[in-house]
Amino acid sequence: MNLNSLGIPPQLQAQPPAADFMPPALNQSNSRFWPIAVGQAVGRNSVEQWTSAVKNFVRICMNNNTLAFSSDESNNDKILTRLIEARREIVRFLNRHKVLESLKTHKVSRRVRMTSSGFVITVDVQAQKLDEDPTILKLLGVRQPNGRYTRNLLPDLTFFVYNEGARLSHRWHFGYDITVNIFPSLPGKNLPTVHEQERFILEVMYIPLVRCYRPRRSIHRLI
Repeated sequence: MNLNSLGIPPQLQAQPPAADFMPPALNQSNSRFWPIAVGQAVGRNSVEQWTSAVKNFVRICMNNNTLAFSSDESNNDKILTRLIEARREIVRFLNRHKVLESLKTHKVSRRVRMTSSGFVITVDVQAQKLDEDPTILKLLGVRQPNGRYTRNLLPDLTFFVYNEGARLSHRWHFGYDITVNIFPSLPGKNLPTVHEQERFILEVMYIPLVRCYRPRRSIHRLI
């Protein structure tokens, strides 16, 4: 996590997080949650502890249905609202159709790609070897020209399944794309780099959501 983007001075980054200093990027109206987040922080060094505290704060705010980044609905809070809605829907879909029972997880990759109007989060899961085609294909219909079987779960959420080769048993993948047409706001960064924006979206905003809302059979994998 880029602690500079949260408004944490370098001299404080070298020390463990403290209850009496809350990062300026976070919603100061919810300062009562910050000592709790700090108390639950873990890590081998101060950077990991700060990262843990911020993620804890975002999670606590979500659990209390309050804004994590500002007292008004900022771009970051609008993004978080969209991500929560998409996250809940993908969890419902995976559970309803027992996707993780038929497509057992081997490896998960997560990435953010900035676009001209916002960003796309892609979670791609490589499944374990299958003896036959995934049963979920019956629900998805015809394969698209790009080789994917897809289903739109929300206007900004698409579930997909594809095979790296010609239906090779060990090359099946599944996952989802979340499209958000809003740019994040990084405190102290008038012109943040693409990499800084991508890390902020994934590490500060999305990963805490993944930990909060998990589909069944994904105890050890953040899908």
